[in-house]
This record gives sequence, C-alpha cells and structure tokens, in this order.
Amino acid sequence: MEKDFSGLMDELALLRQFSGAPKDFWPRFLSVAARLASADLAVMLLGHPGKNPRWTKIGDWDSGSNLSKTRTQFSAQLEAIAERCLTANFIEPMDVAAGIFVLAVRLKSVRVEDEMVFVVQIRTTGEATAREALRSEEH
Repeated sequence: MEKDFSGLMDELALLRQFSGAPKDFWPRFLSVAARLASADLAVMLLGHPGKNPRWTKIGDWDSGSNLSKTRTQFSAQLEAIAERCLTANFIEPMDVAAGIFVLAVRLKSVRVEDEMVFVVQIRTTGEATAREALRSEEH
C-alpha cells in the first residue's frame, strides 16, 4: 500500500503542474483521487446554476468492483448528493450492512463561482475508515 500511495502522490504532484486541456486533466485527476480514497466508484460533477441540466458529469471512474446494485443507487442520487455537498462536504452510509458509504467533496477552483463536486462510493469495514477517507480528500 505504501508504494501505491507514494506513486499516487507522485501522480498528484505531476497534475499540479499540468498544462494541457481540461478534457485531459479531469480523467487523470479523477483516477488518482479515486484511488487515493480507495473508491469503488467516483464521479466528478460540474454545476450549472439556473440551467437545465443542473449538473454535468465531467468524468467517472470505476475500480471494476462490479457493484451493479449500488452503482444504480449511487447514480440515481448524484444530483441530490451534489446539491447537498455545495453546503458542506459529507460522508454517509449507503448500505450499512455491506459497509458502503458515499463521500462528497466540493472542489475549490480558481473561479469562486465554479461548482465542482467529487463524489465517491467506498466500501469499508466501518464508518471510522470512511471518515478518514473524507479527511484525506479535504486536504
């Protein structure tokens, strides 16, 4: 794990210097952030206040965990999760028995008015581990 973590941190450091197009940046960022959070699923959403659709998916990532039931539930709740996340980052159980949690973090942008939300589904052995993932994404 330490080797993986070190490699992911190196990838993240390289992304801080990224000078390419956003369409090339976001998939790479999403992959690194999702793996750092030990996510099963991850989605990046961009908000459009006053427009329809309100949210656009700018990227998604799948660990290959094959959680089709929870993927459907996760996808169905994305807009509500994103709206709630605009107020505060959060973590909450999606399926307590299976140890599946949803973590949502609003990303800061150069433009204050941008609404970008990173949402992941993580499977863990307990809420304490899930909350640790939230703390690592906030920094």
